[in-house]
Amino acid sequence: MLYSCTHMTTVGVKGLTPDSSRIPNDQQMLRWKEHFSSVLNCPEPEISHDFEGDSSDIPDLDISLDSITDEEVARAIRKLKNGKAAGSDHIQPELLKHAESISPSLANLFNTVWQKQEVPTDRRDGIIIPLPKKG
Repeated sequence: MLYSCTHMTTVGVKGLTPDSSRIPNDQQMLRWKEHFSSVLNCPEPEISHDFEGDSSDIPDLDISLDSITDEEVARAIRKLKNGKAAGSDHIQPELLKHAESISPSLANLFNTVWQKQEVPTDRRDGIIIPLPKKG
């Protein structure tokens, strides 16, 4: 039963129809869009938790609400792992590590987002790259 459900939902995902012929690129992209829309756009849960009445179980966290400093940004950049893929901005971690003067600009951007409580529209999008595996 589980195999048949999984098989039915993945037909076309790998780019092959049941008769093993290639799906045209536009049909394949449409199928990927449908797949990720169904996986990522879930309905809101019917039962929600009342966090207002549950405050006694939540521990107090020592969180600083001060502005983000250049030193914090520089420390975070140093902790980035090398060899990771670039995002939609095409900036790789190695580039940030070698751009020593970038920390103040990033700190300014982060503080603006923090204060306005709004992410710039060009930073809201992510890239999803499907990587089908054999087997």
